[in-house]
Amino acid sequence: LQCELPRFRYRHSLTTTWRTPWTVDIALNWRYQSAVDRILSINPTTGVPVTWTEGGRGNFTGARLNAESYIDLTAFWTVTKGLQLRAGVRNLLDNDPPVVPQFNPAPSFTVEGNTVSGVYEAVGRFIFVGANVSF
Repeated sequence: LQCELPRFRYRHSLTTTWRTPWTVDIALNWRYQSAVDRILSINPTTGVPVTWTEGGRGNFTGARLNAESYIDLTAFWTVTKGLQLRAGVRNLLDNDPPVVPQFNPAPSFTVEGNTVSGVYEAVGRFIFVGANVSF
């Protein structure tokens, strides 16, 4: 099976930066993704959506994932004209990613529940540091 990426009805990213009177700037980024009603599973051979039964509740071709908001915080320190240091946190509140439920598309195997990495923050909170150097 091959899963499609979620198709959001709405999503945005909003960034605001506070330019302090010192040599430090602070940026706050809010990333929002609306709920997704379905994530299809596609048969990679035929390209046709797969329908399966979960727990006797009937056939369906996807799962609902709740809306997600992520907050990122970054500080930039201009040390000299040619050196800027940065440090920050992605997914500051450590939101867990939504998980597609376990399902049985065929009697012979079960597909385990998982998330859609690359779309949702699968690694949790992420702390980083870096530098920009120019000569």
